[in-house]
Amino acid sequence: MRRTLKHFWLPVPPESEPRRIVSLVPGLTELYVRACGPETTVVGRTRYCTEPEQLVSRIPVVGGTKDPAIDDVIRLAPDLVIASREENRREDVEAIADAAPVLVSDICNLDDLCDLLHLSAQTFPSSARRFQALNKLINDAIAACRALSPSRPIPVAYLIWRNPWMVAGGDTFIHSVLDTVGYRNVFAQRPRYPAVTAEELRTSGARLLLLSSEPFPFTAAHARELEDATGLPTAPINGRDASWYSASTPAALLALLRQRLELGGDG
Repeated sequence: MRRTLKHFWLPVPPESEPRRIVSLVPGLTELYVRACGPETTVVGRTRYCTEPEQLVSRIPVVGGTKDPAIDDVIRLAPDLVIASREENRREDVEAIADAAPVLVSDICNLDDLCDLLHLSAQTFPSSARRFQALNKLINDAIAACRALSPSRPIPVAYLIWRNPWMVAGGDTFIHSVLDTVGYRNVFAQRPRYPAVTAEELRTSGARLLLLSSEPFPFTAAHARELEDATGLPTAPINGRDASWYSASTPAALLALLRQRLELGGDG
């Protein structure tokens, strides 16, 4: 196994530029479909890889992120399989790596995404300029958010699930995005996606509860339930914008910044 920054290869990098990719990560499927030139084709995806719809609809499905059909992946004869430490199971990735090189991404923040784009530019030299351009767009969007977001962030809790209530912790991509667009995650000291009680939310120091559109589809009724239980206001937030690391990240950051500015004021 060879490690490159936080991302690593199983067992080793491909010997030449990959031409056939299977992606097991929804956001990265979008990234490689959009960024790779005509020399490289995404030949397999999971059922959750739905963007860009007009392009991925023709790509064969090889199961889900947590239950890929390994034999189907191998039958597609990929030169490279894209996986994620967060999205995919270790045993599936290791089984696939017996037949094809796997790039295992480990994206916990925006810097990690930019590092992956740098690595991708090296891995796909014929598409290097595309990956470099996307990297620049992300950094430009980050700079715009830093310049335009209010100086004092709003303390928030970002909810991803109900029954139990679950929030985004400090070592997540969501946390990095929230920090960039002008929020302060009150659960930054908790790892991953901890379960919390309504009382913990009430006493967390949050001034606002952000209700993500995915993976749990919060409704107005859920918002009222939380407001009654905690005494805190809620606001919906686009979960794809906040959690997908993809070619859409620059636009997503700017969309989330606009929402933050509409809330007005400093924290």
